[in-house]
Amino acid sequence: MGYDWGSFTGITLNKDQDSSRIIEELKKIPEITECYYISGLYTLYIKIIARNHEHMRKVLYEK
Repeated sequence: MGYDWGSFTGITLNKDQDSSRIIEELKKIPEITECYYISGLYTLYIKIIARNHEHMRKVLYEK
């Protein structure tokens, strides 16, 4: 375990037909544990887990 940080973030896609490809890429990131289609401002809503602040930053900005 050791994953004490959790975050939800929204993703906006320019084209809905890209969603399957994007979801397949998100599945390759082990820190992303959930992904939902939503209506409104975002297309996808994902849950990210991390060990600490620095790990979360790396997941958000480098993966």
